[in-house]
Amino acid sequence: MYALNTPKVLDDYRLSSSSKILFSIILGILKEEKKVCVKDLYLADLMNASVRSIQRWLKILREEKYITTKIIASGTREIFVTKKAFQNKGVKNGIHN
Repeated sequence: MYALNTPKVLDDYRLSSSSKILFSIILGILKEEKKVCVKDLYLADLMNASVRSIQRWLKILREEKYITTKIIASGTREIFVTKKAFQNKGVKNGIHN
């Protein structure tokens, strides 16, 4: 697997480094499998983190509208990346958005 990210997510100061890394992993899985359907434990193993940390980081990504999730079984969820994550950054009045 490889990791990639979008400039919009990388430059978002509201996201922790761990949330950005998790987003990169999600994009890497999406690229390989065309659909992200994973267990929280799998993501925790990939990031060497607790399941609780994964859930917190996913919540942050959801709150910032970079992903949506749907629980399909206990501990398993579908993750969808939103269009917001791929929007080009713009400059308005000298401020990057």
